Amino acid sequence: LSAKTQTIKCNCNPSWDATLRLPVNDNHSEASVELAVFDEDFSRMMRGSDDFLGRLNVPMADVMRQPQELHRKALVDTKHGQLSARLSFTPGPQITASIRESMSVGPVVSIGTG
Repeated sequence: LSAKTQTIKCNCNPSWDATLRLPVNDNHSEASVELAVFDEDFSRMMRGSDDFLGRLNVPMADVMRQPQELHRKALVDTKHGQLSARLSFTPGPQITASIRESMSVGPVVSIGTG
């Protein structure tokens, strides 16, 4: 499963202020939520593919136990970069997840930013 925020143009320190929701079930408890950051290339024909800027992995089991607050957490697989996010899990009749910048995850997982 995946979800994508809108692109923030011409900003080296973007704030998405978005919430993404992803469906989850018990099978996901052993997985991780991956937050990956890319620099979108607007002219792919001239520049190639989007540039990978880093990622964070948060164990879903941790998110299901309690909300995870990430404050200026260092991105991995890159030289520098930080991300703030809130991931929360909300059990319910519909199983979903969400993401947001400073980000959130619940069975709704919510990932939020801001």
